[in-house]
Amino acid sequence: VFDPQTLSTRRAAPTTTPTTIPISTPGPAPVQISLTPSSPRSSITATLGQTLAVVFESCGTCGYQWVQLSSTPDFLVPGSTGAYTPPVVPAGSVGGNGQQLFSYAPLAPGSAAVAFGYGPAWTPGVYASQVTVDIAVAA
Repeated sequence: VFDPQTLSTRRAAPTTTPTTIPISTPGPAPVQISLTPSSPRSSITATLGQTLAVVFESCGTCGYQWVQLSSTPDFLVPGSTGAYTPPVVPAGSVGGNGQQLFSYAPLAPGSAAVAFGYGPAWTPGVYASQVTVDIAVAA
């Protein structure tokens, strides 16, 4: 933002508002967990027929992205695999944290740990942060 008083520019602090990522599915309401790069190991539980949504804070404008490190368990069908939603920022501002969505449809009851890594897209395999999500599906 240009400041005419000092004849200099300063970067306006972007603001983001946590939002619920809309997931359109028939049946019971989806179950969602929202995480950041500093989140501890977390868990999410659903019943058959509920979509599971793991939503990460992500700075796509910085070149960072979340990737699923472990394979998808057999009792889940992957839906969205990291779809990025950019941040909502005031006019004239740039940057800020958006969100990445990983969604799953349960096929059967089960439980598994799924690991995710967050790092720069230009250095695959190098992660600034890793988060494990314990996923459980009940009958």
